[in-house]
Amino acid sequence: MKLASLLTLGLFLLCACSPKSDLVETNKETVKLQPQTTLAQTVTGNWSWSGESESGGYLRTIQTKNKVQFQLEIMRGAPSYNSGFIEGEFNLKGNIGVFQSAELGLCEIFFDFQTSKVILTQPSEKTDCGFGYGVYPDGAYILINHTKPKFSVGDPRSTEQ
Repeated sequence: MKLASLLTLGLFLLCACSPKSDLVETNKETVKLQPQTTLAQTVTGNWSWSGESESGGYLRTIQTKNKVQFQLEIMRGAPSYNSGFIEGEFNLKGNIGVFQSAELGLCEIFFDFQTSKVILTQPSEKTDCGFGYGVYPDGAYILINHTKPKFSVGDPRSTEQ
């Protein structure tokens, strides 16, 4: 009886903690994550994204086993040129990572690493990451190189270093 109860509890926890879907509702669209079991190489590197009206971003990542440290700098572009910066770390499961923080409110960013790009998506209800008005990390960041990046000390946009 105890074994059956433990198995039932374990199955419940597994289902409750697993993602309900591989679809992520973002501020721009619904995105389907592309889970893979392994990546051909490290996700350490430098990545960039360019959007409309001078919007874009830079992502720096350092992978150590299944942990990834990152720094992300993004710009909204014309006419406001609002921007944002965030840094942190997340676990990498296959090619998918999920960064979560409650420092400024609910913040969640999905990282979908593919061969030569990483797709960042942010659920529309978890956008309190400290970015400027109308600034979202969503986009396909193209791999520049796999060189280990040098992280800035704090926000590189700050004049106080």
